[in-house]
Amino acid sequence: MTEPTFVPATPADRAQVLAMHEAFFIEDELVGFALADRTAGLDLLLAQPGRWGCVYLIRAADEVAGYLVMTWGFTVELGGPFVLADELYLRPAFRGQGWGRAALAFVAEAARARGMRAVQLEVEHHNRHAAQLYRRMGYAPHATRTTFELRLGGDPAAEGGR
Repeated sequence: MTEPTFVPATPADRAQVLAMHEAFFIEDELVGFALADRTAGLDLLLAQPGRWGCVYLIRAADEVAGYLVMTWGFTVELGGPFVLADELYLRPAFRGQGWGRAALAFVAEAARARGMRAVQLEVEHHNRHAAQLYRRMGYAPHATRTTFELRLGGDPAAEGGR
């Protein structure tokens, strides 16, 4: 099989990215995230690449194998900026063939090139296969933290990204 390439997604790729995104959320049983919010977030990333992060299509020659979302963060504990590998989705036909490893290697290299201090990612508790891949790639679960969130609502585009 061909090696993956990582191509920045554009607004013209919106329908294709959203279709894979929805498949990802259904497959991983991700509930509690409104489709309108998820669509708005992807639209911001596609419309303003680099501002908050980037969306990449993972391609196998002429076929789209999946997509990847990277966003930017900052943390004092790590000494500065980091990349959040927010979403990584591969269509089933491309799994188990090294494409996930290639995508994670791409993320690490892109983070280094941007001067980032670390790469972070999240994994659902039930997704043991992904957690095993992350461990094999050198990622370690945080020893002391659990993620909490407070949803503020609002439209980040209307609020100037604040």
